[in-house]
Amino acid sequence: MKSNRKSQYNELHDLIFEFQRVQRFKGAELGIGHDQLGEGLSYTEESVLFVLDAGEATNVKDLSERVGLERSWMSRMVGGLLDRGLLQSRPDPEDGRSKILELTREGEKQLLKAEANAKEIFTQSFATLSATKQKELEKLLSAFADGLGARKFKKHRSGHALGFQLGRISSIIGIYGRTLFGTEITNTQLHILLILDKYRNFPLQISDIDQCVSFDMSTVSRTVQSLVDDGLIEKNQGASDKRSVALSLSREGESVFKAYRKQAVAILAKGLDELSDAQLDKLLSYYRDITAGLPHPGVRTDHVRRSRLTLKPLVKSEPSARSESTMLKRLGNLQRSVGAYKGSKLVAAVGADFSKQDGSLSELTLVNNGADLKDCKALVDALLKS
Repeated sequence: MKSNRKSQYNELHDLIFEFQRVQRFKGAELGIGHDQLGEGLSYTEESVLFVLDAGEATNVKDLSERVGLERSWMSRMVGGLLDRGLLQSRPDPEDGRSKILELTREGEKQLLKAEANAKEIFTQSFATLSATKQKELEKLLSAFADGLGARKFKKHRSGHALGFQLGRISSIIGIYGRTLFGTEITNTQLHILLILDKYRNFPLQISDIDQCVSFDMSTVSRTVQSLVDDGLIEKNQGASDKRSVALSLSREGESVFKAYRKQAVAILAKGLDELSDAQLDKLLSYYRDITAGLPHPGVRTDHVRRSRLTLKPLVKSEPSARSESTMLKRLGNLQRSVGAYKGSKLVAAVGADFSKQDGSLSELTLVNNGADLKDCKALVDALLKS
């Protein structure tokens, strides 16, 4: 694999999960909820009902294969749907040990509601792309899914063509299942690990992570604590506020995350290798467009309101222009850094170091390339108050 394509595959991996956050945030904005598509119906449960309704499966074994969920987990999920009256079962005349599953009228009713909600979420999530670009993206996702060996369903999931292709890809990735890409990493854990990895140069608190991921605070807290218990995340005293707790990946966490990413990218490569360089560039471009508005950690809303610019932590590994690269070099390896952006252009950046003994400010560096005095003040305030 060429090094450039490997880098692109890694970026696409992250963008796939950033788009998942977009979908969940859109669902919350529409009053649907972060984790459900209907009246207590989760995304995975909706997938089970959809597969049965489409005639793609009739029993637990087939459902497990189509949805990408371990058989024991699928059995428990089906049991819950039976108890809620959304499914019914009858003996399989050809296999006495198996039961044929079917939707009840209530199950059909809930599936229709869930599909309508999913269609609205997809419509809102892809709103930044024109109809022509959405059609091009559908073809690219279809080729990607085909390369992954994803099964083609008989009808479009959620009535949305792009949602249908994403559903096919998700079944291979394991988004509907318990863990991702055949690893031990769950979907919720991955979102938190991605944030910690991307903003490794910025001291993150749990509230920063909660601001960025599309799960409720209790879920974030439980997941962070489980990762701490497993030795993948470290808790450290805040540099500027000893009462605060900063989170970061431990050495073990970095090792586990690196192994996870290697396996995930190897699987994605099976589908992406079928795309030409031009097609891959276009796929990445579309994903960047639809994930551009996601929130960033560590920058409080009141700081943003005072400035005409967008303030957010710097991702030093991703300078988009030579001027940005020069600015980042001038900041060196300071513990904490924030940038001010006008559109996509970095116009100012500030970095700081703090004493390990008492947490006091030991160094502050401001690099300016077009921001006015008020914007620079807001930038420094955002750094020191985060």
